[in-house]
Amino acid sequence: MPLAVGLSLLLAGQAVPGMVMFGMAGLAAFVFWLWRAEIGLASRLLGVSAHGLVANPHLITLTVVLNVLGLLSTLPLLVFSGEEA
Repeated sequence: MPLAVGLSLLLAGQAVPGMVMFGMAGLAAFVFWLWRAEIGLASRLLGVSAHGLVANPHLITLTVVLNVLGLLSTLPLLVFSGEEA
């Protein structure tokens, strides 16, 4: 994306901001090159978690229900903490 923005800025006659965006694109490419092993590991771990979710299809539903129940359990505390005695 920074490369496309840099090219459009350069074509619009904005040389300095275009070069800044080219520098950002180069920096992003360099960081991805440095972290290629970590990115590969993260993609493998996402694959493992996807297999876990396929094996347990109701895990997301249970998580949402538990979050809603946790919110509902704190509502009386919030309501009664605002009342004056």
